[in-house]
Amino acid sequence: VPFPPRLAAALLSANIALIDALHRVRFGDVARGEAPKKEPSKEAQEASKACLLIDQVRLCGNVLYSNPPAQAFARLTTGLKALLSHCYSDPEVPMLREVGVFAVRNATVGCRENQQAVADLLAERKAAASAAGPGAGLQPPLMAEFGLEV
Repeated sequence: VPFPPRLAAALLSANIALIDALHRVRFGDVARGEAPKKEPSKEAQEASKACLLIDQVRLCGNVLYSNPPAQAFARLTTGLKALLSHCYSDPEVPMLREVGVFAVRNATVGCRENQQAVADLLAERKAAASAAGPGAGLQPPLMAEFGLEV
């Protein structure tokens, strides 16, 4: 049973804002010209654990499953980008990659627009990583992991 629309909107708004903020604290705000951090600070790691980062990403995935209005909301806001930013392995936050992939999968299942938006975002990240040269930071997840082809 899908979440009621207002509850889904409130959950997604709050959780996407939180996970995006935690990601910026952990790795820097590249959009504002900050150099990306290769390693998060101890305080940033503690904040991720205290804010239950994994549970927040998992909740987004649950809200997005088979919920077209919620999927559209994620696409029209920074939701898809924020979720994709959590599809990496982190030894300090076990299971983050898995819940990130789960959330992206639920955001894209049955939604062609979101599938295309994710493919576009992944292509942008791949192009940026290629332009920066080898070893220049975190690499984007493989497209095949999401079942997408560009």
